[in-house]
Amino acid sequence: MTTLSKHELEISLGYLTAAYLMWFDALGYNWIYQSGLDVVREQILNPNEKTWKDFVLIELNQDELVEPGIVIVPWRGGAYAASVIYDRIVIFPPPEGMNVPKFKRERGDKKQVDLVRVDLRVLSDPYILSYEDMVIVLPNMIRKDDPIPKHMLRIPADKKEEAQWLFRIEDA
Repeated sequence: MTTLSKHELEISLGYLTAAYLMWFDALGYNWIYQSGLDVVREQILNPNEKTWKDFVLIELNQDELVEPGIVIVPWRGGAYAASVIYDRIVIFPPPEGMNVPKFKRERGDKKQVDLVRVDLRVLSDPYILSYEDMVIVLPNMIRKDDPIPKHMLRIPADKKEEAQWLFRIEDA
C-alpha cells in the first residue's frame, strides 16, 4: 500500500471541500442555502467518517489536466452542479425534491463526461439556477425571504444562445 492510498479519504475530502468552496465563491449564500447539500456539509464536518453519499468524485478520462472551475454536467436526462479540479470532478447532489436520476457512472462506462463551464456572479437576492429546464441550484433554506427565489438564471444547452434572467411575473 502506497503512502498516498493510505490517505485516500483525506484526498477525496480535499477535493470535495475545494469543490464546495468554488461554488460558494461563485454564488455566495445562494449555494449554502440548499438543504440538499446537508450531506456534503456533514462529510466535510466529519472528516474521519466516510459518509460519502449523494455526491460523486470521479477521475476524468482525459489525458490533459483541466483548469479548475465550476461546471454543469448534463448526464442521462439530468443536469448536475459540479466542480472540475485538474483530473477529478466532484458532482453534487441535485436540489431536494428534484426528480432527476441519481448520478451513477458504471465502471465500464468510458463515455467522456460533458462539462459545461459556467461563469456566475453573486447577487444580493437569492436565485434559482437551471440548465435548460433542469434546476441545478435551488436555495430553500432562506429564513427571511420567500421560500422560492424571485429570479432564475436559465443556461441553455445550445452554446450559441445566451443565458437568460427570468423573473416571477408579479415582480416584473
